[in-house]
This record gives sequence, C-alpha cells and structure tokens, in this order.
Amino acid sequence: MQPTAPVAPYAPATPAAPVAPAAYTAPAAPVAPVPPVTDAATAPHPNEAALAKPKRKMLPFIILAAAAAVLVITVVGVLMWTGVISISFFGAPASAAGTYAQNEQYVAYIKDGELHIAHAKSQASFEATSDLLSGETFRNSMISNIYVASNLVQMTKNGSRLFYPDRIISDGSYNLFTRTVSGNGKTTGEAVRLDTDIRGGYRVSEDGKNAFYVRGDAKSLYSHNMKERSERIASDVEGFIINGNGTRIYYSDSEANIYYKNRNAATEKVDSESTFIGTSPDFATVYYTKDGTLYRKKQGETKERISAGVSSVIMLYDSGELYYTKETDTDDKTIDVLCYYDGTSETRIGSTTDFNYSLAIGSTKPVLVYSINTDDKEESEYRIAVKAKDTAIDVSKTFRFPRLNPSATKLYYIDDYNENRNSGDLWSADVTDDGLKQAAQLYEDVNIYRINSKGAVHHYSELNRAGTAADLYLEGKTVDTDVLINSEVEIGNTGNLLYYTDYNSNRDRGTLNISVNGKPAMIADDVSMFAPLGGTVAVYLIVEGSANTGDIYCYDGSKDRKRIDTDVAMLMPIYLTGSGGVVSASSYNW
Repeated sequence: MQPTAPVAPYAPATPAAPVAPAAYTAPAAPVAPVPPVTDAATAPHPNEAALAKPKRKMLPFIILAAAAAVLVITVVGVLMWTGVISISFFGAPASAAGTYAQNEQYVAYIKDGELHIAHAKSQASFEATSDLLSGETFRNSMISNIYVASNLVQMTKNGSRLFYPDRIISDGSYNLFTRTVSGNGKTTGEAVRLDTDIRGGYRVSEDGKNAFYVRGDAKSLYSHNMKERSERIASDVEGFIINGNGTRIYYSDSEANIYYKNRNAATEKVDSESTFIGTSPDFATVYYTKDGTLYRKKQGETKERISAGVSSVIMLYDSGELYYTKETDTDDKTIDVLCYYDGTSETRIGSTTDFNYSLAIGSTKPVLVYSINTDDKEESEYRIAVKAKDTAIDVSKTFRFPRLNPSATKLYYIDDYNENRNSGDLWSADVTDDGLKQAAQLYEDVNIYRINSKGAVHHYSELNRAGTAADLYLEGKTVDTDVLINSEVEIGNTGNLLYYTDYNSNRDRGTLNISVNGKPAMIADDVSMFAPLGGTVAVYLIVEGSANTGDIYCYDGSKDRKRIDTDVAMLMPIYLTGSGGVVSASSYNW
C-alpha cells in the first residue's frame, strides 16, 4: 500500500474547516501563512508555540466520523481535491489510510439541491439524484454543507460506471446508487439502487464490479456484485479496508478485534483488542499493535513480534520498514526513543534523546525529519534520520517549514524566519544514504513555498501588508504578481498550476490563471471556485453580482469559453474506484 505522511500533530494556521459554499464566505486571512500538507511532509509549525504541543502517543481504537478524504475549501474559497484524514481502526501512520485518486474527465456539482455529473470536454451533463438531501427541513439546513459527502461520488477509471449517494437523511445514512455512463457523458444507463441505510463510506473495486459497505443498525458489512448483495461478511463492523480488486479485506469490530477475509476462503481472526496500523502492498501481511507491542502477521502464519513498549508508530513503508517510538525510562524521567525497523531487526536512534514529533517524512523511502526535546524548554533540536543513520540539522532557533521532495533526496527549509515579516531564507540540502549534506541558500525573503510533484520549488515573496497576496516564483523565476497566498493548485502531477490573482475577499472571487511550465495565462475573471482535472484542463465557477449560484465552464487551453451548466451552487470532485483506504462505518456527523 502506498504510504503517505501522517496527519500533522498540530493544526496549521490556515483554517481547516470548509466554508459554506452556498454563501461563498471566505474566512479571515491568516496571520502567518502555512503551506498545506503534502504526501512528503507534515504541516510546518507557524510559530514556536506549536512546539509545546503534547507528544503524540499511539491512538486507541477510535472512530472519527469523517470520510477518508474530504473536500477542502481554503481561505480563498478555492476548491482543492486534497489528502487524507486518518479514520477508523488504524493507529498512527497514514499508510493505512491510502489516498483518493481523482477522475480527470468528469466533475460533479450541486444544482437546485441535486447532484449533477458533467464530462468536462464534451460539456455533456446529467442530473444523477432525485432527492439528495431527503426532507425539506434537513435539505434547507444542510444544502450549504453537502461537501461532507464529497468523497461519496466515485467512478471507474474508464468512466463507464458511476457510484453516488441519494436520499441522505438526518442521521447520516443514505442509499447507494450506480449507473453506467458512455459517450463522454452523453448516454447514461438507468439509476440502480444497490442498497439502503448505508453507514459511513463505501469502497468499490477498481473494475467497478464489486462494492463494499456497512449498512443498518447492526453495522453489517456486505459486498455487492452489481446484481445483488452477494455476501454478508460480518456484523458489528466499525471500519474496513479492501485491496484494489476487492479480493482481500481487513475489518474491525466494536471490541477492536481485527479480522481478515479472503473472498475465496473463510474469515480469519488476526487478533483481539488491537489497533490496525497497515498492510503490505499485496495485503498478505498486516501490521498492528496490541498492549503496546507491535506485531506483523502474514496470513496463514502465526503473528511475529516486532517490538514491545511501542508508544507510537510514525510510518510504515511498502518495504516493511518502520519508524516508531518506544517509551524508555532514564534516571530521572521517561522519554520516547525513536526506532527504525529494517524488516528484520530494530535499531534505536539516539538511545538517550527524547523524541518530540515528526516534521517531514519521506513518502517512498525511510527518511524522517524530526525534533527532540532538550533540557532548555524553550528550544528544540532538529535532526534527520535516513534509515537508522541520524544527524543533527545545523539551523537557528527560527527554523521553519521543513519539507522533503517527492523522492526524499532533498530537504528544504526556511531559516532565520522573521515572524514580523512572515519570511525567511529558503535553504536546501541533499539527502543521501550517508545523511544530510552541506546546505545551500536558495532564495531570500520567502514567505511560504511548496514542492510540486516534479520536485520543482515554487515560493511566495514580497507579502502584501494585508498578508493575503504575494509574488509567485517557480525555481526562482517570477510566475505572476499579486497571487493569493495558498490559492495555487497543481493540476494532477503535471507541474502546471491554477491560482488566483486580484482576489476580492469582500466578493469572494478573483481572476483565475494557469501557469504552464512557468508561463502564466489568464483564464477568467469573477471566479469563485475552481477544480483541476488533468493536463491543462480545469472547471471553474463564475458568480456574477450578489447571486450565490453561477455558471460553470471548462478550460482546455483554448480561448473560447465552454459553458457546462448554469445556476450551479458548488463543484465537487469525483474519485476513482479502487483508491482510498480505511472506511469508517460511522455515519457522517451532519
């Protein structure tokens, strides 16, 4: 399973709660802008006070009433298809959570309170639901918060089959529907109800032939083969995860018992009163903790103890390598010691250093940037581990925003950070198997920065007095000016960016632009929401006057506007079947 970075141990300064899209109200501008989380690094701390946050311990069996991915509307009301929220029956690392992949052909949107689907390039659209929010009182109170269910719209990669909710009621349950789609959205099959009273999320195999979900007060886990409920797998299910083709399933019940089900064999109990951590890519091996001991169990074999006294698991890699912490007693206190497991044996990294929390994590290979507590309560020390090799990072007290590039071969950070100016100097250093090499300064007066999927750096400089906009650079070259902070979104893994300029926070709209290979081009004015699809394709919403709805258009690089529909309230993503991770069986907290 592809690992991603764990959820940050502290909240970023930018608001995380989505804004009600019907009103398009943007929250106040952040005082200290912070880059959002990527899969290569956790959110950086905006000020030194964040370092005083309590250390993160191993989570018990928990259910968070949230989806595994959510629609995030940032400080600008920008639509961003982002990341992972840790849910359900796993512990610390988000390797168990997986990530949602986005469909790059179709977009979903809300019009007249119902879910609509459109093929962006052909502009063909259709109304999918008939009673999305069931009940007039519930509909009126919740129409602006329908983003909660945004990860419930899924589609096969070839665009031939759509899955979506309808008749969502006030307890959070819903009916799950499917229909076939062909001809670039111009032809759709009849809507088929798969089942009713669905609790929490659902998961569909990559080919769209099998759906898995929990339904009813008994929280029964079912599979459906598009013709009928083909199997009731278990009851009292709190969370589950499937592999891509839906042949292997792990699930947990209310007593924290973990089970494994191969669809061609009997159910196997993994262990009792345990916390799920993650699996190997082929789902044949599961990792979990029980009573502070970290285990690995290959199906059909006895469990193997990896380590005892584990306080938190930081990261599980596809290779079976792990970072975790263990509580250790010293002469005068109990500390957390960082450990590395290479798949065979454990190495303690700094046997007398007290691990604080991780700051940046390699997503594909074991590299960890972290802080340790020192005798000086006002100061932390920063270090980097490459597998088990650990070295100090030579930085000042105002070290900020460490991030790793996608291949974890370079470390970036801001040093000499001035909180009054919200800026500092951006540095980088090569990361090798021997540790961290000599750092070199890249740019001065950097407010925030990001590393795109290609490993290129784009940063903001010359923040305006309001703290809302700055000049945007790519690899040190100017892309555009007066760019709204944190509005830029990469289109897929292309390195191309969508972003706002001339943003009016009173009207909650601005000028939408695209940067292709660092060359900017304006798309449209008065845009209040936009969504990247693939390549250089995007869908955007224009709202004119004081209305709360507007027209949506497709941008494909041509100069002509291509209108998809009118009177649209908000855009929503469509995710690919077979993506995502752990599914919570708890109903959404409406």
